[in-house]
Amino acid sequence: MDRRTKICIWVIMLGLANFLLFTVFYVLIGGEAVYGSVHAAGGGYKYFLQSGEPVPRWVFIYSGIHSITVWPTVMAVMLAMLTLAKDRIVDSMRSSIIRGRTFITILAAIIIMITVTITIFFTHQFLTRLNGPKADPKSAMVDSSHGWHGLHRAFCGVTMGQQIEFSLDISRLIMVTPRNSRGESHATQPFSRKFHLDITEPDATWC
Repeated sequence: MDRRTKICIWVIMLGLANFLLFTVFYVLIGGEAVYGSVHAAGGGYKYFLQSGEPVPRWVFIYSGIHSITVWPTVMAVMLAMLTLAKDRIVDSMRSSIIRGRTFITILAAIIIMITVTITIFFTHQFLTRLNGPKADPKSAMVDSSHGWHGLHRAFCGVTMGQQIEFSLDISRLIMVTPRNSRGESHATQPFSRKFHLDITEPDATWC
């Protein structure tokens, strides 16, 4: 067995080990961080996986980095397998329109382009969530100036099973027009009331 073959086999084995480790860690923590979220609360931050599972900061960062490394691992494993099969591919394509070496070069370029693009996308997604925390949805204040759109924004980002507490002042949303016994209207007066609700929605994600 030559040195090139040994290197390719080791790359494939390490890649498969990385896939296995990612799968085990994913199951243990209950999700991954690339599509998770970070919420600012009480002068600190709360970290949630894409499943809504709260985790410590170090687990969130580790999960995000490990998720990102999956795609370079895919690239390395596929290029190693392509290298091992190179001689057989070249021999089988001697009489074809595209030479075997040309075919291998094109296929390798496609693999690299796709995996690098996905790696960049995953890295951007993770850094955006890590550096742009949202306001804590568990304590959202919605005033009348934002109306129902403000209420929708307050709920946006709440993950499954989280509890929501909010106060809503609808003094500018609802106007009550009192009427006398003959049905005549008087001047319109604002109706002001605040609500305090405690909502638990275990089966859906708001927005």
